[in-house]
Amino acid sequence: MNTTSVLLANAAGNPVRIINGVSRPAETFAIVAGKNGPASIEELKGATVAGPKGTVLHQMLVAALNSKGMTIDDVNFISMKLPRARTAMLAGKIDAALLAASLVIKSVDAGAHIVTTADLSPAGSPEREVISTLVAFPGPGILDCIEYVTRRRRGYWPAPGFFDETFLQMVRRYQPGNNTPAEEVACQQFKQQLVGKLLGAAESELFCST
Repeated sequence: MNTTSVLLANAAGNPVRIINGVSRPAETFAIVAGKNGPASIEELKGATVAGPKGTVLHQMLVAALNSKGMTIDDVNFISMKLPRARTAMLAGKIDAALLAASLVIKSVDAGAHIVTTADLSPAGSPEREVISTLVAFPGPGILDCIEYVTRRRRGYWPAPGFFDETFLQMVRRYQPGNNTPAEEVACQQFKQQLVGKLLGAAESELFCST
C-alpha cells in the first residue's frame, strides 16, 4: 500500500496501523523519457509528462522541477495511471512518464531512459529551499512537522506511551461524527489530558529519532 492509499484509508475512518516500511523508493521511482525525449530535468521544461496525480511520484516530479528552479506549471502534466503513462511514453505520445519498480526496468529495456530518480540528492541531504511538499491534509500541524524534520534533517516518531491503544480507540469512535453528547465530552477530556501529558514531558521523552 502506498502513502496516498494509507492517508485516504485513514481519512475514511478505517483503523490503520503502520507496522513497518518495506521500501525506500530512492532508485525505484523515476521520471522516464522515450528514446528521443528529455535527457535532463532542465529539458522537462515545456514537456508533456504523465503519471498519477497526488502520489509520491507526483511529488517526485514537483521536487525535481523545484531543484532546478521550476514549478509544475513549467510542464504539461497529465494525470494518468502507470501502465497507460508507460505505453504513451514509449509510443511517443508524451515526452516522459512517472514510473515505478518493474515498469522502469521494462521501459529502459524497451529503449527509454531515466531522466532522474527519487534520489535527487545522492551526495547529501537537500537544502530546505529546494524541498516542496504535497500532502493530503495541509493543516498547520502536519506542515509544522515537515518544516521541523526538513530543517533539522532527522527522522522523528512519537515515543511509546503517548499515542497508545486508548488514543486509537478514541480516534476511531470520534472520527465518524456519530457520537453522543457524553462521548463528545469524554473525547474532549481525553484530548486535554493528552495535551497536558505531552506539554509536561521533556523533548527527550517525546520522540525517538534517527
